[in-house]
This record gives sequence, structure tokens and C-alpha cells, in this order.
Amino acid sequence: IIGTLLEILRQYQFPSCDGITEKLREHCSEIKSFISKTLDHTQLPLGDLRPYQTLLWALESETTTDGILLHIMRSILPRMVFSFNSHQWCNMYNDLDSICSHLVGPSLWNKDDREAPKNVSLSLLGTAAKKCILASNAGPTRIETNVNRAAIFRLLCLPSSDATTTYLTMENGEARKSQAKKLLPLFTSQRVPRTHKQQIEMIKYLLETVFDVLQEVFGEVRLDINHLLESHSTKASDIASVFKNCENKIMQAYISKLVIPLIESIQAANESKEGSFPWKRHVARAWIYLGLLRLNLLVPSSPIDPGRKPAAKVEQLDWFLAEIRSNLLSHSLHFGLSYGDFAPESRDTRQLFALADVTSKKRANQEKKIIERPSSAPLFHDLFREIHHFCKTVANATSVLGLMDSIENDISGSSFRSQEVNWQCSASSFCTRLSTVYSMYEDVTIPCINEIRAIQRGLRELALNQVESPQSCLMVKTQNKLLNYPFVKGRFSHRLTKDTYSKVLKELLLRFGVDEGSCGKQDTGAIHRSIQLAALMQLQVDQMMNHRNHVSDDNLDEVNSLFSSLAHLPENAVTPDKRASPNGASNEDDQEEKEFREYFPDHGAEFERIVASSLDDDDEGLETNQNEFNCEIVADISQLSDLELSLVVSLHNEIFSGGRTKIDDNTRMRTFIRSYEAASHMSHLTQWMRQSEEDSSSSGSHILALALRCNVNRNAWSSNLSSDSIKDFHSDPFPSESIRADLSLRNLLVRVGQLLRAFPGHAVLVSLGQVVERVRQLDIQVVSLGKVMSGLEVILRKAQDWEQHASQHVSLGKPLKDISSLVAAWRKLELQSWSHLLTMRENRRSMRGKRHWPRVYSLVNKSRESGETCAPAINSLANYTSSPTWVWKGHPKISTRLGVDVDAKMDDLAKVLDTFILTSNIAEFWARLALIKSFANELTNECKVNRCKRISLARLLKSLCNYYSRFAPLLMQTKEKFREPIEKRLKDEVKLAKWDEQSYYSLAASSEKNHRKLMKFLREYDEALDTTVISILEQNFAGGIRSSNQTQADDHDPVITIPSDSSLFPALSPEKNEALPPSKMQVLSFSQKCIAKAVSSEDWLAARLTDSVDKYVLRISHYNKRMESIIPRNDSYAYHAAVVAAEMTDAIFFRISSLREPKTTKQAKQRALVDLFKCLKEQGYSSMKWSVPPNIRSPHDMLQLPVPSLDNISSWDNSAPAALEKGESYFHRCQVEITRLRFEISMFGSQYMSQREMTLMQGYSEYILFMICQQRGMIANMIQSVHGIESFIQLYDSVVDTIPMGQNKLSDDTLSFEKSLLSLIEGLHQVVLLIKESSALVEGEMARRHVHDIVAILTSCASTLEENYVPCTGTTPITSDRIHHISTKMSSILGESKSNILSCMDMCSDIFPTKIFDSCINGLNQSLSLSLSFREDQEESGLAASNSPGVRATLQHISSLVQNTLIAVQSIVGEKDKEVTANDPSSTQGLRQEDDTDSTLCQNHKDMLEEMYNLWLEQINSELAELSGALMYLHDDASTNDFARSLCTRASVSSFLLVRNALQISKARLGDALLFYQKHSKLLYILLRVFRALVAKGFCADDVADGGEGDGEGGAGEMKFEDDVDGTGMGEGDGKKDVTDELENEEQLLGLKDEDNQEAPSQEKKELKEDEVDTGMEMEADFEGEKFDLPDQPDDDNDDSNSENEEEVDREMGDGEDPNEQVVDEKMWDNDEDDLQDLNQEEEKFEENSKMAGEQLEDEMRTGDGEDNEDDPPKEDGSQ
Repeated sequence: IIGTLLEILRQYQFPSCDGITEKLREHCSEIKSFISKTLDHTQLPLGDLRPYQTLLWALESETTTDGILLHIMRSILPRMVFSFNSHQWCNMYNDLDSICSHLVGPSLWNKDDREAPKNVSLSLLGTAAKKCILASNAGPTRIETNVNRAAIFRLLCLPSSDATTTYLTMENGEARKSQAKKLLPLFTSQRVPRTHKQQIEMIKYLLETVFDVLQEVFGEVRLDINHLLESHSTKASDIASVFKNCENKIMQAYISKLVIPLIESIQAANESKEGSFPWKRHVARAWIYLGLLRLNLLVPSSPIDPGRKPAAKVEQLDWFLAEIRSNLLSHSLHFGLSYGDFAPESRDTRQLFALADVTSKKRANQEKKIIERPSSAPLFHDLFREIHHFCKTVANATSVLGLMDSIENDISGSSFRSQEVNWQCSASSFCTRLSTVYSMYEDVTIPCINEIRAIQRGLRELALNQVESPQSCLMVKTQNKLLNYPFVKGRFSHRLTKDTYSKVLKELLLRFGVDEGSCGKQDTGAIHRSIQLAALMQLQVDQMMNHRNHVSDDNLDEVNSLFSSLAHLPENAVTPDKRASPNGASNEDDQEEKEFREYFPDHGAEFERIVASSLDDDDEGLETNQNEFNCEIVADISQLSDLELSLVVSLHNEIFSGGRTKIDDNTRMRTFIRSYEAASHMSHLTQWMRQSEEDSSSSGSHILALALRCNVNRNAWSSNLSSDSIKDFHSDPFPSESIRADLSLRNLLVRVGQLLRAFPGHAVLVSLGQVVERVRQLDIQVVSLGKVMSGLEVILRKAQDWEQHASQHVSLGKPLKDISSLVAAWRKLELQSWSHLLTMRENRRSMRGKRHWPRVYSLVNKSRESGETCAPAINSLANYTSSPTWVWKGHPKISTRLGVDVDAKMDDLAKVLDTFILTSNIAEFWARLALIKSFANELTNECKVNRCKRISLARLLKSLCNYYSRFAPLLMQTKEKFREPIEKRLKDEVKLAKWDEQSYYSLAASSEKNHRKLMKFLREYDEALDTTVISILEQNFAGGIRSSNQTQADDHDPVITIPSDSSLFPALSPEKNEALPPSKMQVLSFSQKCIAKAVSSEDWLAARLTDSVDKYVLRISHYNKRMESIIPRNDSYAYHAAVVAAEMTDAIFFRISSLREPKTTKQAKQRALVDLFKCLKEQGYSSMKWSVPPNIRSPHDMLQLPVPSLDNISSWDNSAPAALEKGESYFHRCQVEITRLRFEISMFGSQYMSQREMTLMQGYSEYILFMICQQRGMIANMIQSVHGIESFIQLYDSVVDTIPMGQNKLSDDTLSFEKSLLSLIEGLHQVVLLIKESSALVEGEMARRHVHDIVAILTSCASTLEENYVPCTGTTPITSDRIHHISTKMSSILGESKSNILSCMDMCSDIFPTKIFDSCINGLNQSLSLSLSFREDQEESGLAASNSPGVRATLQHISSLVQNTLIAVQSIVGEKDKEVTANDPSSTQGLRQEDDTDSTLCQNHKDMLEEMYNLWLEQINSELAELSGALMYLHDDASTNDFARSLCTRASVSSFLLVRNALQISKARLGDALLFYQKHSKLLYILLRVFRALVAKGFCADDVADGGEGDGEGGAGEMKFEDDVDGTGMGEGDGKKDVTDELENEEQLLGLKDEDNQEAPSQEKKELKEDEVDTGMEMEADFEGEKFDLPDQPDDDNDDSNSENEEEVDREMGDGEDPNEQVVDEKMWDNDEDDLQDLNQEEEKFEENSKMAGEQLEDEMRTGDGEDNEDDPPKEDGSQ
């Protein structure tokens, strides 16, 4: 206000004051508001407001003229400036600690306020350092720092970690709410002061007043002076020339010393940017020069009191008037006596009368100037002497200017700090002395004080005007970012480190000359953690706001840096679950008591101490406990609490999971509270730093914080808000319930006060009052409801001591009954919470699992944190679904394309993580598994964004999580089994417990007893929760097979009956005999609908592109129709294999069921096992050890397999995810079973099975598992490829004819528009949250209605914007429909929204600050501007051509895409003749099939892999990406005409329909493959369980005589077969049949070889016949058998049939490296009349560059099988 008044005065005082009244009346409302707020909210003296009220009266008066008003202004202005200066140098901001942060009344009951809240500040600055800094910052510059927000933080008692801070109690609840209601209108009317411009205007005005007073001295140079003050640069000589005629001696003495430098400083300030450091330096110098000049001019020139000088003149005029009267009397007497005229009118008398009249006026004028001093006023002479002494010493111009130069020249700013502070102290003391001792001489002291304050201001601003370090600026900017609300202004990023705080603190101390030793404890770690958590939350909101399901590249480094910093805290930074006893391990009783108090704390101990203290004056123990409590809190602040760690784990999971894209109010509130709390942590340092130039208004965040802090209905001020509604009665606060006790306690306190009048000092009444007061001073947002209830129970106990002896008229009465009823109600609440005790116990125990997060983080990210670079991987996403190379053994071509090398360094980490899960107890299992899943998501996100080579690690964690998640239902079932009996007993206890309004003693006894019982239940449940995961799994794995504690093969009772199916196959689904669904190929359908018009030959001819277009582009429509006609609808290989696997499964169950029949002999059971082995061999399975890679036996290598997943993919029917889920369940169970089988065979062996039989079991199982791994790897790759192609094609679903030009720019513009729009929507949601939460602070019915309307309007705007636009995140192509939608509909909606928001701003302008809408308005304007700027470039260059390079490149990519699609489809058509339907089992045992090698399960498996390999969806995916890139380039190329672009776009969309149809075929094949995967895994599971049962229990025969158990070597007892008659063809025998081709390994021969035969007879050299070449067996060791030579084989080159077969294999498989090895079968696709059967028989392969499809090529290239690798192990049956 003063700055504005001085600006107006300077504008109107010279040369004329006309119009000043009307100008000042414009500011009447501002002055009224200032007076009203000062009276209502401050304690300023009323005398300081009188000048403002006087000005108001003058402005409101209609008779006030401009001259009168100018005179009034000049009279009251010094008083205004004086009060203003006094307030600037003496206010609360200079020392925030001068006012207590606790809103608590004085203690009326507790002695010495010992139980009252204490102020414990954990500032980084010590008391001594803080006082020194306060002395250096007081003054006008204090308001330019961040002290305003520091004061609000202190008002809100933040940060909440500051020891014993108490904000909301029963005692001050209403006062806090009233305080918040009063602050709301202050924030609403808050304005940003224009201090910069006003300062220089004030200096100019005060200088001009000097020249106006000395106008007679300067005369006509007044205009020149005005010109000098407004100019920018003038030479000193020119300035001196203006004052050369000055005759005032004082002015002459200071012209060169003060006046000229003053004017130069003003001119320099005119040249500088307002608010900059140079500008502030020049203004500070100007204040110093101006203050010195005016002070020396205002110093009294005479020791005579200026207020008494008019009195002397009045006396002199009185004497002169007396003389005039004497003369008039003599004239009257003379004329009267002489002429009889006693009133003559002569010339003399008229002169005397005129002279008397003039003298009387002078006297009256001088009389008005008389200042009456009190009789006790000190002598003016003393004042005169002291002022002159001050001006000659402290305020000496030379010394002050010397100090000024010293401050400016001191680079560090600390050497002369003490001099400046001392000078300020001397000046302030002198001003205080003048205003107090010489207060009677205000007319002299006030102007002098104002000029001294001006010098003080200049020196202080000059001393503090130093460029702050980058670290300091960074801290202030970070705090500003944290206080932004709505927080939608870009992503949050900070570069603060722990060293930053130390550097800033040292800089601050050095700047103010403070010794570092005087500082307090520097707990910078807590500040840093709070900022990191806030940053993570804001990054999460930014990610969700922009609809990203993964962390973007620009945010990933920031997120990783934050998590890394939080993970590498010191070991003791995570608060331990149990603290060690200082005296070592405590005994068992103490430990149990401590654990008991952890759940049921002794809250009443504090109140009992109060009662005891009222009877015992020795309170030393109380003091010690309080001090120990404070020390413990201080120590805990430096540790990472469980809540903080839980928040870190939750954020890590949510940020990287990518599942959430919808922001709810709970997330917004949690983010805001954590950000506001972090900002308050920084206030210890930032309050001494200048405000940032980019400082935005933080009023919105302050209002929301006020509303949340004083709201008792919801305990919102918690940075760890969760959806968990379970509350711990004895640990969690419950403000809405606690506040219910306030009324009863107040009434009781009143009644106790009344009784104390009758019974003064009564101990019981006094103790009652003390406890009541303490309970009402508890922070109900922090303390639990149990503690409040404990206080009430103590009150009841003491009250009973009074009531039992008191009569009715002195009883406590109704207040006591109300408290008793409330306690009973709360006891019922406690009773209800008992049912959740077990769940709370689980939650606490699971917290221990979360404490492993830092260590797991270090393990997983060890390579990144050690500085090892993560090299980018080519096609990272493809590699993510690729399988390890060993999976594709026997398939070299598949291995080349889909195999990937695995990092061998993963074994150690896999072992550690595997042990991490297995050693967990069931309470921590889910927490630990969630950690593994969270880190798997992190690595997956990193691979997507950075394409780094940590895919192996990501796959390891994903597989580990997927594996152990299969056992989660088992562990949950086990946990519920443990919990059920304990929970039942606990509920029974709840039924038995009954608490009513009984006496305190019975209530306390029953309470303690019940708590002890509950603790007993919890301890029992703890023992159950301590059960380890590995013990549960071991018990489950051994279930139905053998005892879990068995150590030897014969360490169990004989089993004579075959176990039931439920016992033998516990993991089997109930639908054991469910029918197979039909093949997906049977329901295959194609889509011929294409929204884009097909391109005809005439179109290409019209565009003159016939030379650039090949037939594949021309015949796209034909290929679409042809594809539907040639695709076979018969069952796929995978479906055939699924049928066989299902039949084998049913046959096994049928055979087992038949063997359960009574009197089934052991020979029948043994025969069943032989048939099973034979059936497996007939299906193509091998039991050879070398037929599978050794990796299959390594669980850690198995973890490197890709994990197939259909999550978040909605284009599949329900059968596919169900089949995949069942297959995965069986697969992981098979891994367990086969591991157990290996372990049991190697460790226990079997007393029933021979070594040969056990080897066969293990060999067949491993081979089937190996095949399933191949299926799993191929399925994972197919799912990823299908999803990629499908997602890509969907981008072009809405493209009809063409797409707009400038796609790259349109993509960037769309992305910018969407970011702006999404920020606007989120900003509206946050503003709505602010208004709804703050509505409780709004007073007035009309205002509340406006708030309701504003919420409805803003919510409607946000919903409308969300519903009318679906973000595309900038993905191309940007279609014309989207552009039109943005530029028309969205711009219209945005315009309407703008009108609605502006109307809301008008409605709430008197309720909330309009600054809260700034981010919304800015985002809306930006979105509206971007939407209106969208347009299509319709102009075509005159040089545009059709056959441009871009067109040719696009057509080439279209042709390549079509060819690859046709090749993929024809690979299925080419296999049509090979497909056969599996026959039903024909053997009596149901396990045999027809001897057809093409229908075996293994052959179908191989054909399926080859078929999926030949689809080569990765190539189609790659071609789609290249075609899209070519289209985007084409639509950025101005050298191509519109017609050519349109044709290329239409052709591309048509080719996408071809790809879509091929995709439907692939999905059908993949659906059948998933069914095969499920049935095959189920078959293996059944086989493994059967094998394990046989190894452990044998054939379960009735007795030995009837085929009882034989020895463990032969396993067949005395059972004989038909071939036992003569010999078996093994060793030296010549049996009827050579069965060597049926042997699976050499051990069969070694085991049956005659050990007595020492030397084999010599054999003559023989040669095998042609039909015997494939018989026999290759041995690893020397075997004494009969040797034969192989017959000569015909030359491969001359074997035409062999060449044809090899060529056929190559044609089917193809070579992925050479494009000429897979070409389009033109005869198949181009001839419509050919029979498909003839096509398959006459299929020929042509080079890409062949001229005609039907021509015979010269030197036709034919490819054969590659040579076998010498290092490969021996192959089964002569082939892989």
C-alpha cells in the first residue's frame, strides 16, 4: 500500500496535483481490507493503523480537495513509513520460533507442564547457529526468502517426524478448524507484491521531496533533476553541473559524496533488469546514499526544541499585540477627551487595526505549531546531542560508505559479516532508544528513524545480495516442484544428493559467519529419503496420467537412480523388527512380555504416572522417562521405517507392473501428502534462501494440507494410505472415534472444577483433572484409540475412588456415566477387531519378507551398479521369447533362428533366489514371491525400453516367479489349514467375552485376562507361520508315493493295493475324461472385408507405375480369395498329437483300473509296464541318455525357458488361455516330479524295480519333458509374433484411402496434444479433489452451494474430455479422422470447457484463490491451440511425380510382404498330404497303435515344429515394420503426387488383409498347439507319478507266492516270456528273434551278459545283409559280441530317390538365411483350376529371379541335408 501511495504522490505532486483524489479512491477497498485483516489477525498497535484510517476518512469525504489531500498525505506518510519499517525489522518471520507451534492452552492441572507437548526441533541448525543467522537475516529482505512457506509448515507442525509435534487434539480440535477457516480467505485474497518497481519509485519520491523542500535553492533545475532520475546513464560531470548553483551548505557538502552517487545508482537500476542481482545491488546502494543524505538534512540544527519555537514566537507576537493595543488606547483617549470621540477612524487607527489583525493571524498560525511536551519529557538538548553523536560515529557517511565498499568487495561475503551485523545492532538499538526514551519528540525522531532504517535496509540487502550456488538454487527449485498443486507440470526430476545438503549447509554457515561446530545433528538422510519417495510417486502419477503401461525411456534412468539410492542405505537404516537388549539376550519371560506388549501396549502407564505424581512430589523418574522417550525418537528419525520400506516395495511393484493406468483420489492424495511432507523437510534450509524467480503459487497445496490436517473424520494425513480397512485397535489412530470423548471430558472437567471449590486441593479430584487434561492433549491423529480408552479407564478408576465415598449431591454425575458408556462401546470395537488379529499378525510377519528388498535389488542390479555397460541387443523383443540353443537339439535350422545363447553366470544367482524362496516361511512367501515378480517386471521394462542384454536375467526371474506361483494355492491351503482351528477358538473366545458398563477393576481384570488368551493364540499361529516352504513342498511332493522322512528304499511297510487315482495323481484336474474340443482348423474363417478400395491394373496404369508394380502387388485380391480355397480344413499335426496324448492318458487310466481288479497277478502288472514301455517307443519316444541335452537335468537351465503368456491379450477365445494355464500347471508339476524321480532313483533306489527299468523310466520321462520344452518355446515365440502382427495391423483398421501428409510431424503434434490434454484432465481431477476436501472450511450457505456447483461442473468437464478422446500415444499412422476429430470436435469441447472453468473461477473468486486454476487454464489454452493447429497439407508440389523413389521403395516392401505371407501359408498347404488322423488303440491293453510312423506322437511333434517354423511370423512382423516406415516416409516426401500415395496406401491396406488371414491360420494352428501342450504335459505328469509309485511301492502284489515282490535286480521275478525258450539274441545265444533293435541302452546287454564267459570265441569276418544294417546297437564300451562289416552303400550322388527326398525336406523346412530357398509357388497361387492334390505332388521350387513359373531352369539348384556334426552324440535309429 505504501509503495502504491508513493507512486501516486510522485506522479501528481509535480507540477500539479489535479486528479490525485480520484486516483487514490481507486485503492480504498485495498486499504479497508488491510485494516480489517490487521485488526482480526494481528496484534499490531492501533496507532499504526490511524494514518490509514485518516486517509480513508479524507477519501470518503466529499469536501476533500486535491490540495488538502496532498497536504494530508505528506503529513501522515512519515508515520506510515515508520510503522512499516518497525514491522519489517520486528516480526514473527524474523524468528518463527518466537511463537509456539502447538495450539495448546496453559496447563491448569499438571505441575510445571511436564506432561504437556514439548517443542523439540530437529533442525539442521543448532540454537547458537540459528540465532546468528536470524540476526543476519532480519529486516525487509526476510520477506524475499522462503519464510512464508516455512511459517505455514510450522503452523501445520510439519514435518511430522519432528519428535513430539502435536497438531490435533481434543482440546484444540475446534480451534484448529477455526484457524484453518480463517486462513482460507487470507490465501484467497493473497496477492503477489510488486516490490521491485515500488522500491525504486519510493527512492525517487523521497529524493524529489528533498529538492521540493529546497526548491528556493534549486529554482528552475527541478525539471532537469526529474530528467536525471528517469535517464539511464549520465556522466558525473553533467550531474554536478545541475547542482553547481546550489547555495545550501549541507547540500554542497554532500553533492559529490552522496547526491551524485545516488543519482548514478538510480540510473544504473533503470538500466538493469528488475529483480536481478545487479539491480538489487544498485537499489541497495541508493537506499544507503538516500538515507545518509536525508538523515544529515533532518538532523536538528539547534539544541532548541523545534516544537517549542512556535511558542516563543507566540510570546513575541503577544508582546507586539499588547503594544498595538496600547497605541490604540492612547489614540482613543486622546480623541475622546479632545473631541468626545472615543472610537476615532483616522488613518493611524486603521493602520493599527490592520497590523493587529495580521499579527493575530500569525499568532494563531504559530499557536497551531506548538507541540506540547509532557512534563516528564527528557530535555531536547539530550536528544540533540545523541543524534549528532550517532551521525558523527555510527552513521558517519565516511564509515558507512567504507562498510558498503567492504561488503561489495568481499567475494566470500563472510569477512565483513560481523561488522555489518554489529552496525545493524547499533542502529536498531539507537532507533529503539529514540522511539522509547524520546517518544515525546516524534516530530523529530520519526523522520530520523526512517532514514536510519533506510541505511539499514541498504546495507542488509547489499550484504545478502549474493549469487547463490547452483546447489542452493536446485534445492529451492525442488521445493517449488514439490509444492506445485496440481502437480501435472511435467515429470518430476531432481538431482539432489546427500552431499548437496551438506554443501548447502556449509555454504549457509560460511555466508553468515557461523562456526560449523554450533550446528545440530545433520540428519540429511531423512530429508533425502522423503524427496526420493515423493519423486517416485510423482513419476508414477506421470506414467499413469500419460497412459503408459511401462516406464518410458526419459523416466527410466530417474526411476532407477531413485530406487538404487533407496536400496543402498546402510544396514541399520532399515528399522529392525526386534531390538537387541542392552544387557544381551533377555530371558524367555521378558521376551514373551515384550512380545505381548507389542500387540497390547500398556497405554495406561503414562496416565498412572500422572496419578502417582499427584501423590508423590518426586518426579525424577518421570523426567528420565520423558528424556529417554525424546532421545529414542531422535534416534529413530535417521532410520528407514517399516512403513517407508513398505511404500518403496509397493511403488517398485506398481511402477514396473504397468497394470494400472487409472489414477484414483487415493493415489493423488498419497502423492500430495508425501510431496508436501518432503517439501517441509527442506524448509530448515530453504527458509534462509531467496525465492526462485520461477516460483509459482503454492496456495493450493497449503489449502489442501490445512483441510487434511484438521479433518478428524478421515485420517488422511498418512503417506502410506492403503485400501486395507483392517485397523489395529491398540496401534492405529481413529480420530473420528477419539473426538467423541471430548464433550464428556469437558463436562467432567467442569464438574471437577465445581467440586474443587467445595473440596480445595483434594488429591482424587486433582488427579482426575490432571488425567483429563492429558487425555485431551493427546494427538488423536497419531495415538491409537486404545491409548485414549486407557486414559478414560484410569479416569473411571479414580472416579470410582471418589464416587464410593461421595454423596449424591457431590457425585460426578452424568459426565462419568457418559465416559463409562463410551468405554463400553470402544470395548466392543476392540472385540470386533479380535477377528482380524490373525490377519494383522500375517501382515506383520510378511513385512519381514519385504525387508529383503534392498538385498535382492543389489543382487539383481549388481552388473548395472558395478559400472558394467549393458550392450544393446538386436531385436531384443524377439530374443525375449527365444529359447536357449540347447532346446532345439536335433533342429539346427530352428536353433539358428530361434535359439539364443544363455549367460552361464546366472547359475549362482538362480541358486540364491531359489534358496531365497524355499527357505521362506509361509508368512513371508507371498511377500518374497512378489519381490521376485517385481524385479522381473523391472528387467522386462528395461529390455523393452533400452533393448539391453539382460534378457536372460529377466527370463530367469520370470520363470522362477511363474514356477513358484503354481504352489501358491497349496501354500495358501496349508496356511488356512493351520489357521482354521486357531481362528475357531479365537471366535469362540469372542463369543464368550462380554464387556459392559461394569466396574473398572472387574473390567481391567477381564481385559488383561482376555489379552493374555489372545496372545496365546497368536503365539500358536506364529509357530504355524514359521513352517518353511520347503517342508510343505517336500511333504506334498512325497504325498501318495512315499513318506517325506523316508531315508532308505525299504524304509516303509509293503503295499499290496494300488493307490487310488486321487492319491496317485493329486494335481490332476477333476475332468479326467473330458472330451477333446474340435480342432481350430475346423472352425477357421477368413475375413474378406476391406474398407479400402482394391487397386486395379487401370489404377496403376493411370499412375504410370506399371513398371514398378510386380504381380504380387497386382494380384493381392486374387491371393486373398485363393487362400481361402486352398487352405486345408483338416486337423493339424498338433491336434493329431493331442488326440494321441489324450488316448494314451485314457488308456493308462483304463489299464490301472483293470489292474485293481481282485486276483490280478503280478505278471499281469509287469506285463502292463512292458506294454507301457513298448507303447512309448512305438510313439517315437527315446530313452537314450544322449537323446536329450544335459541341460534338461539342470533346474536352473530350465528356468531360462521363455514363459508363454496370454495376459493382456484380448483377441483369443477362452479356450486358449485355459489350455495354456493347464499346460503350464502340468509342466511345472512335471519339473517337480522328474526331479523327485531322479533323486529317489539315485538316493533310494528300488527293491522292486531293476536298474534297467528305472533307467527306462528316467530316459522316457526326460525325452518327453524335452519335447514339451520345445513345444513351450515355440508357443511362446508364436504368441509374441502373433500379438505383434495383430497389434500392428490394428493401427491401420481405420485407414480407407490415404493418410495425411507429414506423418512424423503429425505424430509429434498428436503426442504433444495428448500430453497437454491428459495433463488438463488430471489437473481438473486434482482441483476437484482440493475443492471437495476444503469444502469443510467454507463458511456460508451460498458459498457451499457454489462449491457444490463448481465440483459438478469441473467433474463434468473432465468426464467429457475423457469420454470423447482415446489417446494413441503418437503411434502412426495419424488418420484424417483423428485429425478431424481433434480439430473440430475436441476444439469445440475444449472451448466449452474453457467457458465452464472460467465461470467456476468467477464463482469461487471469493472462496478459493484463483491460482489453483492456473495449470488447468494453461493446459486448456495449450490444448486448444494445438487442436486448432491440426490440419492436413492439401497442397501438392508442381514437381511431384508418381514414380518417385519413395513409391518404388513402398511397392517393393508391399511385394515382399505379400510374398512372405504366401510362402508362410503355402508351407501349410504343402504339408496337407502328410497329415493323418491318429487311429484308436488296437491292442487289448489299449496302449498300442498301428504301425504307422507318420501317425506317431513324436512325428506329429516334429511336423508341428517344422510347420510353425515355416510360418516365419517374425519375418512378416519385420516386413510390416519396414512397410510402415516406407509409408511414413512416403507421406513426408513432397516429390510424390497424391494419386501415387493413395494407391500405395490402398495396396498396403489390402496386403494387411492378406496378412490378417494368414494370421487367422497361425492362430488356429497355435490353438491346436496349446491343446497339444496341455495334453502332452498331462501325459508326462501321469507317467511320472506312475513311475515314482512303481519305484517306491512296486507292483503292489498280494503276496510273493502269487507273484509277490522279487529281488530288486530283475524286477520280473520268475516270469517267463515266449522268447525264453532258446535264446534272446543277447550275448552268445542264437534265439529265435534278434531283439537288439528293441533295446534302449547298452545296460540291458551288460546286465544279461554271461559273467562266467571269460573269453569269447574267435569270430570270422562276416558281413551284414541289407535288411540287417539298421539292427544292432552301438556301444560305448567294448562288448564281446559278434562283429559284422557293413555292406557297401550306393553313392549318394547317383541315388536319385535319396536326392529327391532330401530336396523335399529342404523344400518343406527351408533355410531362413537365403531368400532364394523359400519362394512363392506360383503354380499354386496363380492357377485357379489346378487341383490342390496335383499341386502338392508336382510342387517345384524356383529361384526368385526366374522369368516364368513353368520354365525349366538351367543348373537348377537343389539343396540337401546338411552334414552331420561330428560332435553330435549318436542318433537314435540312424536319424535325429
